[in-house]
Amino acid sequence: MKVAFLVRSMEDSSSRYRALQFVPFLKEKGVDVTVLSRQRRWRDKLKLYNTLDRYDVVVIFRKL
Repeated sequence: MKVAFLVRSMEDSSSRYRALQFVPFLKEKGVDVTVLSRQRRWRDKLKLYNTLDRYDVVVIFRKL
């Protein structure tokens, strides 16, 4: 299974608390985990969104 976490920033404390702490556990269980940060420029966003179909699960973190 391939999982992608889409976080605001790698340095963001909420990303570390909600997503990055689970990466070692999931990798230990055999899950292919990728952490992606959101992009600001529309071209970079388009490239990022076009790669999301490679993953079985995409977990999106955003501020409510």
